Amino acid sequence: MTTAGETSFESLIIKPIFCHLDSCFLTTDGPLPSDVGAPLLEREPRPAIETSTSFENLGIYLDTMRHCLLHESYHSLIHDYNSNLGNQGRTIPLEVIKVKNHGREIRCAIDYDDIDRISESMSASIGMKSRADYLISENSVGIFSTDDKDIIASVTHRRGNGRLRTYSLDLLLTTPLSSTAKTIEFQQFSSFTTARRQFDALAKVGISSFRNIIIDPRSTVLQGKSECDDDRLAIMEAPLNPSQRRAVTAAAAMVINPNLWTPWMTLVQGPPGTGKSQTVAALIELLVTMDPSFSRGPIVVCAPSNSAVDQLLGRVVRAEWATPLLIDDGGGSRRLFRIGVESKIASEAHRFFPTQANPVDIGIIFTTLNSAGSFQLEDLPKPAVVVIDEAGQSTELDFWIPIVMHKTNKVFVIGDPLQLSPTVLSEEARRHGLKRSFMERFYCRLKMDGELDEMFKLNIQYRMHPDICQFPSRRFYNDSLKTAPQVFQREKEDIMPFPPYRVADVDQSMDSVASRGSRSNMKEADEVVGLIVEMLKVTSDYSIGVATPYVAQVSLIIKLLKNIHITEDGVMKKGSTILGAIMRLKSDRGGGRLPFLNHGDSLHAYVDVKTVDAFQGDERDIVIISCVRAFPDDKAHSSGIGFVADRQRMNVALTRARRSLYIIGNFQSLSVNSDWEALYQNAINRERLFRKKTKTTTTMMTTTHLAEQ
Repeated sequence: MTTAGETSFESLIIKPIFCHLDSCFLTTDGPLPSDVGAPLLEREPRPAIETSTSFENLGIYLDTMRHCLLHESYHSLIHDYNSNLGNQGRTIPLEVIKVKNHGREIRCAIDYDDIDRISESMSASIGMKSRADYLISENSVGIFSTDDKDIIASVTHRRGNGRLRTYSLDLLLTTPLSSTAKTIEFQQFSSFTTARRQFDALAKVGISSFRNIIIDPRSTVLQGKSECDDDRLAIMEAPLNPSQRRAVTAAAAMVINPNLWTPWMTLVQGPPGTGKSQTVAALIELLVTMDPSFSRGPIVVCAPSNSAVDQLLGRVVRAEWATPLLIDDGGGSRRLFRIGVESKIASEAHRFFPTQANPVDIGIIFTTLNSAGSFQLEDLPKPAVVVIDEAGQSTELDFWIPIVMHKTNKVFVIGDPLQLSPTVLSEEARRHGLKRSFMERFYCRLKMDGELDEMFKLNIQYRMHPDICQFPSRRFYNDSLKTAPQVFQREKEDIMPFPPYRVADVDQSMDSVASRGSRSNMKEADEVVGLIVEMLKVTSDYSIGVATPYVAQVSLIIKLLKNIHITEDGVMKKGSTILGAIMRLKSDRGGGRLPFLNHGDSLHAYVDVKTVDAFQGDERDIVIISCVRAFPDDKAHSSGIGFVADRQRMNVALTRARRSLYIIGNFQSLSVNSDWEALYQNAINRERLFRKKTKTTTTMMTTTHLAEQ
């Protein structure tokens, strides 16, 4: 446990990290070693709590989360440093005015004129404080060189002096400054802002109305099945299916409940394609039309990423009901606000930034979970409700920021704990549960207590052809997903020239380890490219995506696609090829004529190739999955298949396609895992499996007459 007097962010997080980095610099020339032990490892290892659903008490919870925060902050900093190594970014001249603590801390200054000069590309309407924040803010982490050595520094405090027209900055250094340098050239590469907000939120968990739920989630906090029957439901712009309506009306009943202190949560599981964003937009519409003056307080809408927040904001902005209530005649903000860093937010959302003329007030605030701890929201009144979308992708450290910092007692949580969990860089933090979102922890607790029915579940999917939906629905969602009538109508009106679902068993393929431990599979890459060629010979009217677990396979497939170009008469022109993979496309696959493509394009222009993780939240008409993992027969049962075995990752991969899904893999290897074995047997039973033993398989997999088999 942390002792009294050692509760500051600097003492618990920054200083331990910097002391550790100091020792790294003494032994490292080049990238910092991200795989070495992180700072402040206990003398005796802590027991892992990765699968625990509750904590014994508040002290253990806080101690565990601070431990995770320390290790994750360290690895994030190392990742940012190594990612920017060698990049010639913007440097900021700082005057050294004081050296303290034997050179471990320095005070520097920068005047307004230098800030204006460096930030001249910014709009003239942006004030000095915003310009300074853009260049070098409190919590910035950067690097400068002196005495032929690099020193990493963190800005721990920043003060403005309008009379002297300067900013002074206190910097903490990894290595003592031994020179008498009068100026340094500071180059920012990272920031502790994210970690500081998480730290500040942890400090307030103990006074939150959700304190006991954070420690031990129980169904008693969940909003029951009571609904808010309001005439406005009948005239809402966004029509709702029964499962969406139940979730929205229950949440509305929670919000209008006059109890201001008891914690309430509406928890909604939204499997792939079930309209989670539409459900959130409908809830916002209902709450605003019921209370257009926001007498109960503002509505805070959050998600883990800026892209998810911008998507939700776009839905509301485009809705006709929003214009008279939230948006002024000039298209700007009346009661709609977007909080965040300008460079990370979609340009069309910039008009909703708070200004001096239109500061954050009662209304709807859109922000990432972490930015909900921004200084811009310090004086925000208690929210009527906090809405959290994509909750399954958020770490606990971020999840609680809008809830505890703004002292709300009503939360609407929607996401899917059966899809990908948050990205966590630190293995130590993963061992202690940071990889699992609070939503997943709560889901596991409800499942353990036999109370999953207490959670709302969206059960009508609008994305996938029913043939694609069949296996993930059965394997991951207890066969509960239903396909919306609109999907059947779409398939009837626009008949695809390709079958909706095929599984190809590519035998004798082998994966290989590429750079940084990632893996690739040449034979599968060849099959993927061949399949794309066959499709593009027929039409280019449908979006195509390739999803694969490994970055190295992404790079290999992109390289193959870029090496095929289209000539004036629509014929493939081979570029420099890998292992002759493209050499046989023209001779073996129908002459190589691609009449629907543009002259000069490479095939890569028509295909999105990404990792499975990057595809979460995305979709395409056609998706091809390359599973990669394959090993010799004699190792089939002694080797695992790495994170390809992850059920959440598998679920995401199988649910990105709207119209056609092709799965390419070596199932003798993949079938060591029970989920992939179940998919293989399911494909056999449904007559959707092809075994790659002849050159005709790729063509057979795209043949239209097989679509109804």
